[in-house]
Amino acid sequence: MDEVGTVRDLRFYVSDIELLDQAGRAYPLSLRSDQQWQSERVALVDMVGENSNISIRGEVGNAAFSGIRFTMGVPFELNHANPMIAAAPLNRGDLFWSWQSGYKFLRVDLADAAGEWSFHWGSTGCVSASAVRAPGAPCAQPNRVKVELRGFDPTRYPVLVRADEFFRSMHAPGSGTCTGNYADDAACADVYTKTGLRPQDGQCEAECRHQRLFSAPEERDAE
Repeated sequence: MDEVGTVRDLRFYVSDIELLDQAGRAYPLSLRSDQQWQSERVALVDMVGENSNISIRGEVGNAAFSGIRFTMGVPFELNHANPMIAAAPLNRGDLFWSWQSGYKFLRVDLADAAGEWSFHWGSTGCVSASAVRAPGAPCAQPNRVKVELRGFDPTRYPVLVRADEFFRSMHAPGSGTCTGNYADDAACADVYTKTGLRPQDGQCEAECRHQRLFSAPEERDAE
């Protein structure tokens, strides 16, 4: 990751993982709870921590796989719980905003000689009686990124995280720290285009096919 300067933090939550066969049939991955990096519903990838974790472990049906589908984010029913009592990996206080807003699905902090840049990503437009109360209905902008990658066996080859895209956003005109006002804050504009979501409602545009946060190995090698 030398090409992106100093990566101080790059963590994200993943859920609803499915492996795809050549016909496009989906095989849900049953996560293995390990009391640290993943529960039966959610996994946390930490690419730069002192004790990093870049693997997701689980069980899946037998097939010849040629793709993967997953969500970067925490399901609504888990997103607004108390991190003080939540099971790992939802017990990270530095990945939690409040009961009202829920978790940071993605946290990226970068620095180089030109300056520092942060992108903290999660649901917005969450309505409740106060910041310490969970919303009773889904947030106006759920901001869960749907990812589908084809043309490789994800049990043998890794999904690539596009750290270079975050670095480009750091140097884009008007960019800076972006931690919530994604639709209106100019500092969020460049990196938001890479999520494949519409900023107005936080939903996938064209099924998030234009997201550039993750890629299959051959997509990256071809550049």
